[in-house]
Amino acid sequence: IDEEFAFTLTDEGLYKARLKTGTEFERTESLNEILRADEVKRCKNRALKIITDSPKSVNKVKEKLAREGFFEDAIEGAIAFLKDYKFVNDERLAQNITKRAVRANSSRRQIRGSLYQKGIQKEDIQKAIEEVDEEQEIENAKNIAIKKYNSIKSKSNEEIIKKVHYTLNYKGFSYRAIEKAMKNVKDILKDRETDFD
Repeated sequence: IDEEFAFTLTDEGLYKARLKTGTEFERTESLNEILRADEVKRCKNRALKIITDSPKSVNKVKEKLAREGFFEDAIEGAIAFLKDYKFVNDERLAQNITKRAVRANSSRRQIRGSLYQKGIQKEDIQKAIEEVDEEQEIENAKNIAIKKYNSIKSKSNEEIIKKVHYTLNYKGFSYRAIEKAMKNVKDILKDRETDFD
């Protein structure tokens, strides 16, 4: 307006406001309503684009929209729209991330951290983590221990034990899971010594 940026409107918003180059107007309540409705529409469209590449948590979508300058009302409207059509669902997202992480032999602590970084709410994180029982955690620790052992098996027994233990600890496995996985590795090392005798 007067050669300066005033606001953004979609084509539909321009049509509804009956604005075009050279039009003189006053900023009335009806124009403000058109601007608000148009911002909500633009915000919804942007939110849909944000979740198209990969699923996102509600918090991450909100953060991105806020960084892009959308108003709080528009963001809340867009989030309500995404939820109504089940385009965002933090509980489902947490469960899917957890299942993939379990297949990748992650520890519960790693999974919790990953879910937290994705902006998922504590309740949904807790529900997802409860799906990973202690036996699964032990199994994942054993798998990581064997993988690490195979990558360093030419080293001395002492070095292998130290490095495998460090890896399991670093990856956040529970004390019990580490203990069971280390027993496996120590049994392999005993068998290896027997083979050399």
